[in-house]
Amino acid sequence: MTKLSALFALDALGGGFLTTSLLSYFFATRFGASAATIGALFFLARVANALSHFVAAWLARRIGLVNTMVFTHIPSSLLLVTVAIAPSFPIAAALFVLREGLVEMDVPTRQSYVMAVVQPEERTVASGVTSLVRLGAWAVAPSFAGLFMEGGSLRGTARRRRRDEDHLRPAALARVPGRAAAGGASGLIRRSCARRARGSPPARCPSRSGCRCR
Repeated sequence: MTKLSALFALDALGGGFLTTSLLSYFFATRFGASAATIGALFFLARVANALSHFVAAWLARRIGLVNTMVFTHIPSSLLLVTVAIAPSFPIAAALFVLREGLVEMDVPTRQSYVMAVVQPEERTVASGVTSLVRLGAWAVAPSFAGLFMEGGSLRGTARRRRRDEDHLRPAALARVPGRAAAGGASGLIRRSCARRARGSPPARCPSRSGCRCR
């Protein structure tokens, strides 16, 4: 029971890195997905989770409980890696839903396996202990996941997005004549005030109402 609980705790610790809130943050930060789009994506993911339980029972009768856990969990982990490197949101969403269709197949098979390897009088205790260690490890993992995401790739993604927005903003202002002219006048006023502060002759004020240096 101790070895089995330790194995389940390690599995839950890894799974706890992938909470719904952090996944939503990832999709919004990486791909700019809206809240409505992310909500629809998780609806499809939960439907895939529910359907996978029926498939897991069918598969376990043919290849066994352990094989069902192994041969569904490994592909789901590989699909999760591809979500992180997907070039666009539609591709990432499709891979994520496919992954969710596999990742829950080990839940009913794991519970059945625990009930099969312990004595009938120990099943209640075994189920309680394994669930407790899984929940404990699951509770600890998100705090570390947030630190890794903040200090890792998402920080670079957010920085690149801000840089792209800064590059696109002048082009957007140029399409609005009034705002572009106001922005150009403000720049000339700032440069004129800077020349005056250095003791140089100020440039001609571009504003008809006069220039005021603060």
